[in-house]
Amino acid sequence: MRRILFPTLIIFTLASSVWAPAPQETPPDLTTIKAHLESVKADLQAVKSQLGQVLRLLSQRPVQGGIAASAPVHMSVADAPMLGRADAPVTLVEFSDYECPFCQRFFAMTFPALKKDYVDTGKVRYVFRDFPLDQLHPNAKKAAEAAYCAGEQGKYWEMHDVLFQNQRALAPSQLVEYARAVGVAGAAFDQCVSSGRYAPQIERGLIDGTAAGVQGTPGFVIGRTTAADTVEGTPIRGAQPVETFRRIIDQWLAQQPAANHPRR
Repeated sequence: MRRILFPTLIIFTLASSVWAPAPQETPPDLTTIKAHLESVKADLQAVKSQLGQVLRLLSQRPVQGGIAASAPVHMSVADAPMLGRADAPVTLVEFSDYECPFCQRFFAMTFPALKKDYVDTGKVRYVFRDFPLDQLHPNAKKAAEAAYCAGEQGKYWEMHDVLFQNQRALAPSQLVEYARAVGVAGAAFDQCVSSGRYAPQIERGLIDGTAAGVQGTPGFVIGRTTAADTVEGTPIRGAQPVETFRRIIDQWLAQQPAANHPRR
C-alpha cells in the first residue's frame, strides 16, 4: 500500500501545482500551460526512474530465511554453462547478474566452499543462468554475452571469473581487454559480441528465472537432478550464508539412493 500511496501523493502534488489558481487576474496563456505540463512530465519521469531503482535495490537485498514458500520448481538447464558431473544427484542453479554486488559476494565468499565440498566431489552439478537487470546494471547483459563468446574458445569460466572480479569496470572496451587477458583470440571474439547471437540465450535465462520465482539477483534453485537437462528443486532468494546452502543440499542428498551419493 505504501508503494502505491507514495507515488500517488507525488503525482497529486505536482498536478496541483500546475492547476492551482495563479495569483493574477487573467488566466495563463497556452504557452505557459504547456511549459508547466512539460515540467510536470519531466518531474514524473524522474520520480518513476528513482522509484524503479529503489524497488530493484530492495529486490536484491538478502532475504531473511531465504527459502521461497512455494511448490518445487521444475526447470530445464539445457545448453547452460555448468560445472561438475552431469549426472550428479543434486543440481544448484544460480540466476545471476555480473554487475550485482550480492552476486559478486556469492561468487567470492560462498561458492568456493560449495565447489570444494560438493561440486568437485561429484555430489552437485552447478549451473549458471544469466538474469541481468538492465535498468539498474546497463553493462550486465553485454558482459553475459562476452562470457558466452569466450566460451566458444573454451574460456567461458575464465571470463566468468574475470567479469565478477572486475564488476565495476564492464564497459565494452574493457570486455575486450579481459578477453585478451584470458587468452581469447581477438577478431572472432569481437565479431561474436557485436553480432549479439547469444542475446536469445540470455533472454531465456530471464524467462526461466521469472517462471521459477526469481525476483532479484542472485536467485537459486537447488534440487534433484531428474534428467540430464532438468532439475526439480527448492527456490532460494538472495546471497544467503554458506550454511543455508549446505543444509538444503544435504537435505536433497539424503533423499538420493546410496549408489548415487559420492563420498567426499
